Amino acid sequence: MLNCSNIKSLTIYQNLPSYPRRFPFDLRGSEHYASALEVLSLDTYDADFIEWNNIKPPGSVWDIVTGQHDAFYHWYKSDRARQWWELRSQVPPERRNLTNLDLWLDAMDFSHLHTLQFNHTQSRNFLTQQVINKLPQRLGSLQSLAIHGSRALQFILSVPKGSLKYLSWRDPVGCSGTCGNCSINSTYTLSSVLRHHGPSLTTLHYYDHKPSGRPPSALSVDNVRELVGLAPKLETLVVSLARNITDESMLWPWEEMRVLSEGLPELTDLTISLDLMSECQRKKQKDRDDGWRPYDLPSLSLEERSNPCAGDCIGLDMYAQPLLNRTTAEEMVEFLQTHKAGKRLNRVSFGAGDWVDYWKPWDPWDPDYWMGSNEWQRAWANCRREAPKAVGGGKPINRRGAIVCEAGDTLQLRGWEEYCKQASPTNNEWFLDLGDDL
Repeated sequence: MLNCSNIKSLTIYQNLPSYPRRFPFDLRGSEHYASALEVLSLDTYDADFIEWNNIKPPGSVWDIVTGQHDAFYHWYKSDRARQWWELRSQVPPERRNLTNLDLWLDAMDFSHLHTLQFNHTQSRNFLTQQVINKLPQRLGSLQSLAIHGSRALQFILSVPKGSLKYLSWRDPVGCSGTCGNCSINSTYTLSSVLRHHGPSLTTLHYYDHKPSGRPPSALSVDNVRELVGLAPKLETLVVSLARNITDESMLWPWEEMRVLSEGLPELTDLTISLDLMSECQRKKQKDRDDGWRPYDLPSLSLEERSNPCAGDCIGLDMYAQPLLNRTTAEEMVEFLQTHKAGKRLNRVSFGAGDWVDYWKPWDPWDPDYWMGSNEWQRAWANCRREAPKAVGGGKPINRRGAIVCEAGDTLQLRGWEEYCKQASPTNNEWFLDLGDDL
C-alpha cells in the first residue's frame, strides 16, 4: 500500500473477534499510501484502537514503587517500550489520541472507493460511532455498500444522497445477531433509506439472515408499494415477506408478490425470505427466549414436559403450512410471472429458516437436535429460466425458455419420526428420569 500504486482491492478478515486486525500506522503521520483503493472489505477491524495507549508505559512510577510492576515488566521487555522511547519526543500531544481510523484517513485517499462492505461475521467491531461520523464524508465515489445491523441506518443516510446503486443491508431491524434491539421501526427504516437512495438503486438486499420466526424486517403491502414507488429501477431484489395468517394455515404473501411484479418493470432477479415456524412453535420460541428450558416451557402440558413427542406442536406441525418445496415454489413463480410487468423474471429464489452457522449438537438423539428453536433448520427453492431448447437444427421449442425449480430442506421430518419411535417414555430411561424432576 505504501509503495505499490496498483493495489485497487483489499480484504481484511479475521475469524477471532477478540483479536481484531488493524494497520500499524505511523503515529507521526508521515505515511501516505501510494494506492487508492476502489474496493474494500472489512471484517473484525478495530477502527477505534488508539495506538499511543498501547505503547505508552502502563501505570505510573508509584505503581512500580508499591510493587505493582508485573505490567511494567512485560511492557519493558516487549517492543512497545522501544517504540515509546523513540516516539515520545516526535509525537505531539494532539496526535496521541488519534484512533486507527484517524490515522488511516490521513494516510489514504478514500475518494476513489466505489465498493465497500463490512457486513460479514464480526462487523460490529468496525461500525462504531466514530466510523459513522467520519468515514461517509470521504466516500464521494461510493456506489456499492454491504452492511449489517440496525446501527447501519446512520451510516447509510450519511453517504451522499442518490449515490448508491447497490445496497445490501442484513438484519436491518437488529433483532437477529447480537444487537437484540427490536425497538426500531422497520417502516421508518426502509422509508428513510428509499427516500435517500431509492431512485438510484438497481440492487437492494433488505432481509434477515435468521427468519425462523416472523422476519423482523418483513415488509407489509404498504411497505412494498412504497418500495416500488421510490426504487423503480430495481433489477435485483432480496426482501423478507411474512406469510398471511388465517385460521387454518399461513398463506403465501400473494398481494405483496403481486405488487412487486406489477411495480418493478426492470426486475429480473428476485429472492424472497419467508418465515418457517408455525404459530404454536412461535409460542415455544418465545418461552425459550424468556429463559425457559425446552422441557419446562409453560406452554407445555405435564405430559409434553415428560415426553417431547406428545402434544400437538411436534414434527410437521412445528412448521408453517404449506411447506416451502418445489411444488409450492412453482406455484409462486407462476403467480409472479402472470403479474410481471416489463422484463420477465430470469431467477426467483425462496428461503425459509435459519441461515446462521451455529455450533450444532453432535448427537442426533439429543432432543435439542429436534426440539430446539428451529436453529439449523431451513428450506429453500431456486428457480431459473432455462435457455430455449431446439430439436435437431430447428427452431427453439420455447423461445422464452421455461423456469425450472429445484428445492430442498433440512427439516429432518423422517428423523423426528424415528426419534419418537426410539425415545418414547416406555423404552427410554432418559425420559423416565426427566419425569422425576418435574
